[in-house]
Amino acid sequence: MKNSTSVAKKIFFALAMSLFSSCDMWNVPIKEYFEEYTNTAAVVDYAYGKSYSTDSGGMLSVPSEDDCTVTFSLRNPQLYKLTPGVSFADSVVYVDGGTGWNESDCSISLLPDLTTIRLVMKKEFLVLNDCGKDLNPVVSLYEPQSGRSFETYSLTLRCNTPPSSPKNTLVVVDSVEADEHYNQYLLCFNMPGTEDMSSGIQRDIKTVTISNGSGNVKSFDVVNTNGAISFASGLDISANKPANLASFISSMGGSFAASGDTASAQSVYYYTGDPVSTDNIVYTVTVSDGNLSTSAQISSKAVQLGDVSIKSYASDSVLSDSAVYAQDGGGDVMTVSVTVPAVSGSGGSGSDTSDATAFYTITRWNDADGGYEPYVSGSGKGTAVAALASGKYRLEAYAQKATFVDSNVKTVSDIVVTANRVYVNADIPGSREYGTAAEPLATLQDAVSMIKKYTPADAISTINMLSDVTYPSGAAAVEVSLSDFSGGIELTVQGVDENGTAKNRTIDAAASAGNKRRVMNVAGASGGGLPSIGVALKNLTLTGGDWDGDGGGICVSGGTCTITDGVIKANRAGSGGGVIIDGGGTFTMAGDACKITGNSADNWCGGVRIKTGTFTMSAGEISGNETSDSAQCAAVTMDNEAGACTFNFTGGTIKENTANGSKIAPGIRRSNCSGGSFNMSGTACVAGGNYIYVGTTASDKITVNDNFTGSAAITYGSGNDSAGAEILNFDSTATWAMCNRFSLTALSAESAADGISRLYMIAPGGTTGKIAKAGVAGTITLDGIEYKLGIRQDPASTAKAGTTTITMTLTASGGAEVPNPSSATLTLYQNGASLGAITGCTATATDGLPSIKLPDWLPAGSYQVYVEATIRSKTYSGSCGLQISSSD
Repeated sequence: MKNSTSVAKKIFFALAMSLFSSCDMWNVPIKEYFEEYTNTAAVVDYAYGKSYSTDSGGMLSVPSEDDCTVTFSLRNPQLYKLTPGVSFADSVVYVDGGTGWNESDCSISLLPDLTTIRLVMKKEFLVLNDCGKDLNPVVSLYEPQSGRSFETYSLTLRCNTPPSSPKNTLVVVDSVEADEHYNQYLLCFNMPGTEDMSSGIQRDIKTVTISNGSGNVKSFDVVNTNGAISFASGLDISANKPANLASFISSMGGSFAASGDTASAQSVYYYTGDPVSTDNIVYTVTVSDGNLSTSAQISSKAVQLGDVSIKSYASDSVLSDSAVYAQDGGGDVMTVSVTVPAVSGSGGSGSDTSDATAFYTITRWNDADGGYEPYVSGSGKGTAVAALASGKYRLEAYAQKATFVDSNVKTVSDIVVTANRVYVNADIPGSREYGTAAEPLATLQDAVSMIKKYTPADAISTINMLSDVTYPSGAAAVEVSLSDFSGGIELTVQGVDENGTAKNRTIDAAASAGNKRRVMNVAGASGGGLPSIGVALKNLTLTGGDWDGDGGGICVSGGTCTITDGVIKANRAGSGGGVIIDGGGTFTMAGDACKITGNSADNWCGGVRIKTGTFTMSAGEISGNETSDSAQCAAVTMDNEAGACTFNFTGGTIKENTANGSKIAPGIRRSNCSGGSFNMSGTACVAGGNYIYVGTTASDKITVNDNFTGSAAITYGSGNDSAGAEILNFDSTATWAMCNRFSLTALSAESAADGISRLYMIAPGGTTGKIAKAGVAGTITLDGIEYKLGIRQDPASTAKAGTTTITMTLTASGGAEVPNPSSATLTLYQNGASLGAITGCTATATDGLPSIKLPDWLPAGSYQVYVEATIRSKTYSGSCGLQISSSD
């Protein structure tokens, strides 16, 4: 077993050097030393989380007012994934009364860097072992891969909280002539109450020593009878209140308020024997438990210190009872300052007291127990500072300075610190779970509950995830509901590292066939004037959901949810394997690194299903999702006859999703929607074998509402065979470059009886345009998307009978090769009637493009030019208007 010193490296190198400098070096197994150093692990140093006192016997003493954290640095060159352990002295008492420790007593863990071990001895464990019990923890290292145990490391440590300092010390004058100690000084002070002295951490107090600065020192043994303090009879010290105490006044006019024999304090009186004089006598009262001691000084001419001020450190505003305060800007706590007044208080001479010590005791409300419990205590010269995590608190503070009378105790009750920022880390066992980075909560739902309890005034809060989190139970790993936040909440959940830098973290619902749950449920409300529930997810992976209903990854039922640079993967549901949007909810996907992938559904879409609400996708990727239903879609589905479904697709890619059946779009499906819209613009792209299935109701169409540079394939749904059924609607400029980004096809079931597929045309008219089925009325400039049919006038000026030649033109989309049609026809129409039977009004061509020179007898007026061409066994047709002037 090694002593607690960091000398491993020094010993090794000193030994190695001595071997190399020795004449017998070749007889020493140097290799073994190197192997020992490089193929083993050991503790080489340690550090305590706080500074602690050393007692009279030279033993480090840890108080029980808070957890004690020890961080051990390892030599672990092979980065073994060690299993650390710890044992304690035989006399140690454990929380459950057993013979060994468990998580109620302490925790020990190997940190992710594999070179650091953290031991946390919990406050509850320390309290049981206070009053001088030796802890002496011994850390062990086990390497499970090889089954080796490495050298242990021990600490010499004792648990002992110093005695409480004497409080409210005051020197008064016995002014009753009939008293034995008439005109002498009486020293009064308070010691711990019966509760602390019976079963609390002050029960080990043994002596009180008093000196007057002139060599007169007296020490008295404390008699502790079930917590009640007394002293042997016949001494100058007593716990019995003098009969005439109420009439005893200090030289500066103060009086001592005896506490009596109470749970919180017990008064003690020392008859000094010093007559009243003009001299300033300074008395020192020292309380000792035999190992540690504390002292207080008081002057016979002492004045009382003024009351401390308790303020918010950030705003410098005085705290008020029952007030609500936010955490410090950017921080996870509210910092409180307790400050001593710069000059002495009432009855004083204006002496400088800025160096007095400010003491505070803070308790925190515990819902489970229905009362306040110890949180933290501390002190500081001039100003003492305390950090309050989210919660409800009661603060008590006072000032103390040698030779002065303690200030009055200042109390602030029932203040609330809101949960503006909360931390979650499932990798820190033993945390007291205050929601700070140092004492994080274990689960996201705990964080949501804390925010619910201590909601910020602006209803804006952030949960910072410092680790991955896995959930073994519950209907959802995380639920943010209007029923919990009646006033609304804007909540950000983000993955970060210990420095606050973005880092992806995983929320794993860990659902199973027998224990189903989704990952996240956002339940808000829609409509004007209603409270808002908004959840922003950043740098997170949501996985492991398995739910027979809607939404295996996220269910957005009212409210809003945005995911930025996150991943929703490997979730399953009855519908909407990745995401379900309902109740007028809004879901937004942003960030190039954002993905919805590998999710599945039994029906109604493996990726994102929009039931009633809005989905906006501006970047990222939806891929690898699957549905097994024979009539639905894999990536994004819009389908609700009773509600509005809107999909704003402005960027990102939908690709490589798979679905089964004959009437499904592995990409996007919009069908039977009674309202809402499907809008595409920007860099939106549907590729990788995926396409868009457009249904047959009035709102089942695509709207290009801004410049569009992406690409998509569209298949029009069956069931509406009428000419002119609209598929895609443009805004004011339906340019060929924009239209060319859509590849249009028909389902085989739509082939007409004559075997010719019903093809599609782009039809701009006025300020709008659309893609529709063949035969649509209007000015037609394009029939088909693969090849563009049109006409050319020669000369290009106004068409004139007998002068102008009309020639069919053919261009291919995307710069592809332009083949000659196997057959082509160009025919003039007037008033809907074909003029093809009239010589000079029609032309045909084989393996070429036909043309007509307008006959000189044609009357001036409005005509139509019908064009039809067969290209690679596929027939294209269209028409356009032509205004003809009379021949010269």
